[in-house]
Amino acid sequence: MTGTAAIVAVGDEVLAGRVTDRNGAWLVGRLAGAGVRVVSRVMVADDPAAVAAAVTWARTQAELVITTGGLGRTHDDCTVAGVARALGRAVLHREPSAGDPWPEVAFAVVAGAELWPNPAGLAPGQRVTAGDTMVVLLPGPPAELQALAEAALLPWLRESGNPGIVRVTYTCYDLAESEAARLLAPLAAGQHPRIGLYARPGRLEITLESPADPERPGRVPLAIRRLEGWLHGVCPQPLLPLGAEERPGWIVAQLIARRLRVAALESLTGGMVMAALVGVPGASAALVGGAVTYTDTAKAEMGVPVQILREFGAVSEACARAMAEVARARWNVDFGLATTGYAGPTGGDPGHPVGTVFVGCAGPAGVVVHRLQLHGDREAVREGATDAVLALLQAALAADGTPAGEDMEL
Repeated sequence: MTGTAAIVAVGDEVLAGRVTDRNGAWLVGRLAGAGVRVVSRVMVADDPAAVAAAVTWARTQAELVITTGGLGRTHDDCTVAGVARALGRAVLHREPSAGDPWPEVAFAVVAGAELWPNPAGLAPGQRVTAGDTMVVLLPGPPAELQALAEAALLPWLRESGNPGIVRVTYTCYDLAESEAARLLAPLAAGQHPRIGLYARPGRLEITLESPADPERPGRVPLAIRRLEGWLHGVCPQPLLPLGAEERPGWIVAQLIARRLRVAALESLTGGMVMAALVGVPGASAALVGGAVTYTDTAKAEMGVPVQILREFGAVSEACARAMAEVARARWNVDFGLATTGYAGPTGGDPGHPVGTVFVGCAGPAGVVVHRLQLHGDREAVREGATDAVLALLQAALAADGTPAGEDMEL
């Protein structure tokens, strides 16, 4: 049984930041579903010595070491050589053979490795048993890595008897990380569920993690359910299920399932709310339209009453409420969203400093507007406002249906 893993990303371009390591984040999530917790992720250059040092260290941290990248046939693809050096193995060179699943390509192999065919490319994956640890070599292109992991790595892990790991995330607004740490201190020493805190602009994400129940692998474990109830009782602010990354997907799925539609008027977010929803496949079935109304003139042209703009200003509860109502009426949808505020670094006034944000959601049950005081740079405030208005829509949907996180699938 393999319970922990370490990931070694190989590549000068990844190390230099020219390419984002999308593979690592994807693997963390998929491995959790197979019962494997990632305890470390490192990046190294295209250098056999650096790869060997990283793999040697990773083997002291975890039972499973996964390398990503560096399996091609160019001069800088050196992962096989580095892994072989770390394990004290030879490097074998396989020539094309009609009997192989890969008859048209030559490649290097760590001696003793089991080869996994690559469903989306040429370079096969490799699995090497080395004492108490296992080393798996996966290709770098995300499409190839994901296809190979789904076809070989994850089935192998599940066959090894690992229970899944269930992770549930809550978002809490206006709760400082230090205050959350104080509230959760009585539980910090416990092993299950594991509790994690992640501070985002204007909000805090609390993650609960526990092994899946072998008898009910697709359900949230009772240990997490009990802790959720405790959290709702001690946290001074409401908790919303799901983190920022998961929220748009859940919203779109709920809208489609219920045949509901949404539109938005955005000011400081400048289209980020719509972009978050459009990024979900199938969003066209629920997302009707929207507009960026950055100036007072644009807001008035879309239907926000001029009197509200003159009396209360664009950054106000009244304006956010009107924008949400206009969005709902103009596009004839079930939910209208609105964002307005001061993203900075300039602007604001004594009563509305930079970071003041109003978000609104108009729906069948009425209009809800929240005022937030977000911190950070301009982009942090805009990101916080985007997630805040989506959280309002999530809350409206959850109030009229199955709460997010219920019967969560792994």
